[in-house]
Amino acid sequence: MSKRSKSQPTPGVFEDADLDEMFSQLEIGGPQLAAPVLQAAPEPSASRAHDTHLVIIAALCKKLKIDPAQAGASTSIDKLVQALGVSVDHQAIRAILANIPGALDRRAQ
Repeated sequence: MSKRSKSQPTPGVFEDADLDEMFSQLEIGGPQLAAPVLQAAPEPSASRAHDTHLVIIAALCKKLKIDPAQAGASTSIDKLVQALGVSVDHQAIRAILANIPGALDRRAQ
């Protein structure tokens, strides 16, 4: 077995310095978060809404080059969540990520 050197980062695992770059790519932060404008959407069934949330998470993961199936994905997402000033249990993040493939399959049909 070979150990990874510091020059070869683990794919999908980000250092704190990477967060600023990711946020700037998504244009997160600044005034647009100060006063969000939310419009009520029609309420789909609970399972459809859950799948919708999972599809959105999958799209954001893809944009940030986080593979939800990759080891370390929950750590990267945890760092992003903590940057918002909140916390989510690692087990909860893993459980959510594990449900993404099924949601994508259901939506593709």
